Amino acid sequence: MPIRSNVESLPSVLKNNGYFNIALVVNPFASVKVLGISGSFDIAPPATEFSTSASLFGWKFGIVDVMLYRAFGDKIRMYNWILKNDFILSRFLNLVSRNISQTTVSPDKAFNKFIEIIDGNLPKPFFAWIHIFSPHDPYLPPEPYKGNFNPSLKLRSYKGQEKLIEESYKYLFQYQPVPEEMQPDVDLMRDYYDEFIAYIDKKFEGFIEEFNKKKIENTVIILSADHGESFEHGYLTHGGPFLYEQVTNIPLIIKEPGQTKGQTVDTLVEQIDIPATVLDLADIRVPLWMEGRSLVPLIHGERLSPRPAFSMNFEENRSRGHQINSGSIAVWEGDYKLIHYLERNQSLLFNLNNDPDELYDIIDTEPETGRYLLELIQENLKKANEEILLVKDKSH
Repeated sequence: MPIRSNVESLPSVLKNNGYFNIALVVNPFASVKVLGISGSFDIAPPATEFSTSASLFGWKFGIVDVMLYRAFGDKIRMYNWILKNDFILSRFLNLVSRNISQTTVSPDKAFNKFIEIIDGNLPKPFFAWIHIFSPHDPYLPPEPYKGNFNPSLKLRSYKGQEKLIEESYKYLFQYQPVPEEMQPDVDLMRDYYDEFIAYIDKKFEGFIEEFNKKKIENTVIILSADHGESFEHGYLTHGGPFLYEQVTNIPLIIKEPGQTKGQTVDTLVEQIDIPATVLDLADIRVPLWMEGRSLVPLIHGERLSPRPAFSMNFEENRSRGHQINSGSIAVWEGDYKLIHYLERNQSLLFNLNNDPDELYDIIDTEPETGRYLLELIQENLKKANEEILLVKDKSH
């Protein structure tokens, strides 16, 4: 069930205030139609426009994937069972498919598409959401970035990396770390990921240089990510229940028009603060239903009152419209962070000031802090589930 796209979304608020909205989303599972917000965008090409199919089958971007996506569009979730890793057809396709050793989803296509759009008499004001896929796994940077962090040739292909990731999932969804003998290969993947990031950094630099040549004034640029990537705690990639800092601590860079000097702000903020910040910068009133708060005071050197921050993974929960009863939730307050696994009713507590790598669970030595943070999670989860029931009742 999509979100109420025509009512409660940042793009709808901007559109209602005269903005021309653009979405260039490379990941089909994050497309505006899948998210239920397509009605708020004026330009939103399909994800298949931004990839090159180099093999018969490959995660989201193989020839078979693209054919199915073109046939079924954003109902991709309905036919995705055909290509699930545990389905026999998927295994056969993977066996006969050509292997690849270099990414087929360069950010260039999305970046160039945006430059093409602004060259075509773009209406103003405009809002553009550019969601690139790299450096998501598989970590396959092209030359000359390949080998910059590690000269090894091991696991330098899609199939090799996919096999390792699938093996790690056997442990991940059992809440167990991978065996120690797998860690050297996980460390290799970290180096390849860093190479991939260096490649994307350079591509983004080139994109900003091209954008600046267009001399489009009064434009805010925001850079962020939907998740980090883990190679520690016996945990590879970012899916599954774990919410360690490697996955939840993501970049957030905001550049105002004409800004020439930067600053680093160490205040704890959340992704839900970005929409309110965008509206504040656009001088548009932030609606009451929007949960986040504007970060403009922080940008201008002021302070915000501290408050808890939350992150969650409900991958194993039922889809929208159903109450949340499985998955994991993390809460931060002050120096402390609690991770709670709903189905297992298990919590981990860390003092990030003393233990930034989250190596020492102190839930037994500081039980009062653990109980307090768990109550914060439970209170907010109760509110969320009540809202889900309310929305569900209204829809019937």
